[in-house]
Amino acid sequence: APEPWRSLLWSSACSLASTGPEETCPSLIEWMLQRPANATGRQDLLPLLELPYAEALETICRQLPKNVSNEQAAERVLSLALTQTPGAVLHEDSAKARSLLLRAMRHVMGGNVGS
Repeated sequence: APEPWRSLLWSSACSLASTGPEETCPSLIEWMLQRPANATGRQDLLPLLELPYAEALETICRQLPKNVSNEQAAERVLSLALTQTPGAVLHEDSAKARSLLLRAMRHVMGGNVGS
């Protein structure tokens, strides 16, 4: 699909993927990490895409068993959370989206994170 539809479709697909069964969580997380909201090249769409993406990623990461840890995925989620966003594209939900990404990272780390 051409832009901007591809970005919107990826966002919707990530939201749908977040409802997947527990046994598919690792592959769904990997799939979602390949389609972050900020990788679309459409900075003007970040206010529409960033929060739903972060909510979906946090939701699927929360479903991982507590004893499962994926440090590579956690590093990628952390990288997304700490990616510097130009001030012109910051929006009212930017901080909430980053908070959700940090929470997602914690879930992906499983038992490797202190309480």
